[in-house]
Amino acid sequence: MRAHIDTEEYLQQLSKERPDFGYTVIREGLYTESYPLYTAFFDPENPRSEIKIPHDGSGPGIAWVKREELGEGSSELIRRFVERPADFKHRNSAVLLSGPKALTLAQTVAALSKLAKTEVKIQEVSPEDYAKQRQNAANFTYKGVDYSHAWVTSFEAFKRGEGSYVSPLLEEVLRKPEEFETTIGVA
Repeated sequence: MRAHIDTEEYLQQLSKERPDFGYTVIREGLYTESYPLYTAFFDPENPRSEIKIPHDGSGPGIAWVKREELGEGSSELIRRFVERPADFKHRNSAVLLSGPKALTLAQTVAALSKLAKTEVKIQEVSPEDYAKQRQNAANFTYKGVDYSHAWVTSFEAFKRGEGSYVSPLLEEVLRKPEEFETTIGVA
């Protein structure tokens, strides 16, 4: 998000201007628990046979990560800094906490199919058709403004690989992160 990029640039500038100023930006991968945002609000309790999104389901994918583990990993980084600030190797930098592997949207939907116990496929639709879906408008409307069409940029970012980077840091500071299938309950 632009606001995040602006904040990181501001912190970098401050650290250059003030030698006593330090920061660590903790970037968090996409929460496993947020998969409905990227699957047109697919509900395994009331499954439908098609997920209509402006993406064909191919790679590079998303390195889904369990939200609880992101909290634990962030806490562990803070603990390490507080206990030994001079040895903290992530000072004045950005780090990423991600899941253990990247799944394509097609692989994500295959796991959701298992969870729902029904065959589910991705149907690639235009951004306009995606935004027109009733469940998207209902979930992406905030203060009377429907942001469904704006959400399409997420799928464009996935096509560029922006959600696919697998960082080893969470495993280094905590443990091997839980896989998507385990978190959603199919493994």
